[in-house]
Amino acid sequence: MVIQFTDIKQALRNRDPDLILDILPDYLTQSPEHWDRVLQQMVFLSAGEEITNNFPKGIVYLDAVRDLATLYEGSNSEKLTDLLRFAVKGFCCLNIHLQDQSLTQIKPEFFSEPVFTRDITQYIRSGDQEKALEESAKLLIMMDNPMYLVEILASLAADYREYDGYPLVIAGTVMKSVDYVNSFQRNALVYFLTEYLCYLHLKNKPSLSKSQLSREKFSVIPYFRSVLTEQEVKPRKLLYLVYAQQLWESARMKESEIQSGIQWYLEQHYTLSKTTLEMKQEYEQVEPEELIKALHDRNQTDVRSCALGYLQHGGAAGELFRAILKLFLERSDPQDTESLITLNAYRTAAASLKSPLRDEAIVRAAELLSAD
Repeated sequence: MVIQFTDIKQALRNRDPDLILDILPDYLTQSPEHWDRVLQQMVFLSAGEEITNNFPKGIVYLDAVRDLATLYEGSNSEKLTDLLRFAVKGFCCLNIHLQDQSLTQIKPEFFSEPVFTRDITQYIRSGDQEKALEESAKLLIMMDNPMYLVEILASLAADYREYDGYPLVIAGTVMKSVDYVNSFQRNALVYFLTEYLCYLHLKNKPSLSKSQLSREKFSVIPYFRSVLTEQEVKPRKLLYLVYAQQLWESARMKESEIQSGIQWYLEQHYTLSKTTLEMKQEYEQVEPEELIKALHDRNQTDVRSCALGYLQHGGAAGELFRAILKLFLERSDPQDTESLITLNAYRTAAASLKSPLRDEAIVRAAELLSAD
């Protein structure tokens, strides 16, 4: 029997892991494009995650899966299948419901009404979810490019003072995902971000005015040093930096508002470390297999020395991360979505940094697996 995409969609909608994992391998072997098609459907459905707390993780978790999949570009499909199987197990644990389509249906009389972007801003600030979703739906019909609306929402997310910066993380994830999913799946992601921001109720805007911010000389990168040199890295602080850096570079239409919000948040919630990170010690050259053995033994001292020894002698960071991810997928609980998110945050941070900070980010990723 040939597995159809409708079979995959129905199994994902029902979050039936046994059925999905049973039919997934056959479906993936039919075409290289099917891997993305399955992940796109999961991203689309994750927009229906219940917002019962301040930190819905589904869409961020699946964004991490997509990022980590780039480690296997050009390699055999077996590794990608293993990653997707792991992702399916985590996805099926999410608390997902179908979005209420009635909230975003456009009534004929709406087409004669003027549409202003300031209206959705006001509705979100006041927490009026019904009105905000209605405006979001109208704007999506009026706009050729939904990314403009996403950037408007991202500029609001950048203004949130609370929630460990997670509103910006969600906004950054939606911005990346809108470009990834199919055109008919995009609106659901925009509605999810609209609903999420309404749920949080935006507090007062930052008191620091734009005139006091000099973005020309500002950079997110130095703040990575502050986080990575702490004795115990706080995953949420690292996650914020990763998405702040991506938004800082990718925002176009609301660049000023988004960057000002990021700068204000960093200056209020982070400190610039004066600690100089130097790798003065020369480590013995090792192969990735020796690191894997140290990880199996949960020996943090050996993990650090093996990872640094490999990197100092010209070892490829991608090869090392592939070894780390392989063990992670074998050992970790798919329901522990935050661990995969954190692993990807280290990997993404490493890609933005230069040694020795890059090496420290990679070592910290490896140490995730050696922790008790």
